[in-house]
Amino acid sequence: MSALDEAIAIALSASGEVVDWSREPLTERERRIRARYIEHATSTWAGKVQLILLVLAVQGRGRVASDLHRVARQMAENAKRSNAQAERHRINRAIEDLDDGGAAS
Repeated sequence: MSALDEAIAIALSASGEVVDWSREPLTERERRIRARYIEHATSTWAGKVQLILLVLAVQGRGRVASDLHRVARQMAENAKRSNAQAERHRINRAIEDLDDGGAAS
C-alpha cells in the first residue's frame, strides 16, 4: 500500500466512512463510531457472531485494535462462564438422575 493509499484509508476511517479495526481510533468521533458499532453488534447473537468473524479476519491480517480485542475477550469470558454453568447443570442433573435410581447413558 502506498503512502497516499494509507493516508486515504486513515482519512476514511477517521471520518467514519470505513472502520480500520487493525489500528486504534484517530479521533474522538471515530472512537464514538466504533463504540456505537460494538454496542449495536453485541446486542444480538448474529451481531456477536459477526464480531467474532471480524476479529478473526482482522487478526489474520495482523494486529487487532484494542477496542475490538477487548470486546472479543469479554465475549470469550462470558461464553466460558456460560459453558461452565451449563456443564455444572448437566453434571448435577446426571447425579440427580443416578441418585433417583435412573440409568446414566
